Amino acid sequence: MRFASLLVYTPWRRDPENLGPGPRSIMGMVKGARPEVLERMAVRCGERRDTDFDGFFTPDSTLVPIPTSAPARVPDTLWPGLSIAEALLEQGLGRDVQKLLVRTVRVPRAHEQSAAGRPRMDELVASLEWRGDFGSGLEQIVLVDDVVTRGTTFLAAREVIHRTEPWLEVRGFAAVRTMSFEVVTEPLSPATGRVELQANGWGRRDP
Repeated sequence: MRFASLLVYTPWRRDPENLGPGPRSIMGMVKGARPEVLERMAVRCGERRDTDFDGFFTPDSTLVPIPTSAPARVPDTLWPGLSIAEALLEQGLGRDVQKLLVRTVRVPRAHEQSAAGRPRMDELVASLEWRGDFGSGLEQIVLVDDVVTRGTTFLAAREVIHRTEPWLEVRGFAAVRTMSFEVVTEPLSPATGRVELQANGWGRRDP
């Protein structure tokens, strides 16, 4: 599965000398859906639409936010993926935003877990429901999330979509990706790559 991201950070547990507080601070503002931060992020994505992100934000791309880790209980629950998708759309990056994925069962937040504690593909698939209608005119789905770790959530969401609409092209975009094996001090690092499912049930992201 193809994915893209704009920013990068090193989790604090992987940064014992605290060399990367700047990127972590920006990650926190993205997760908090700070409007001015999301606007700047979307502008940067627009500047790179035809280079770093070629094929992701086309006139046929419907942006579908990844739900939060727990089922929403009230309408105004913080939903970073939705806020990011709306900021991207305001910059002309996509056709529309549709809330077609729903979380029905709570799952652990991947970026807060140790590697062994992150949910596997089958658990994530069981926690999601696709609300798209057959023959709805969808052409390309770009799943939008705040942070990508291994990418297992992207794979699970695509699996849920393809069980109903297997012809749909599905890609993923995360505002921020984790970098666990080196400490980053500069958050801006646009990249595209792939996520593949491993035999152990977790995704493997490159880069």
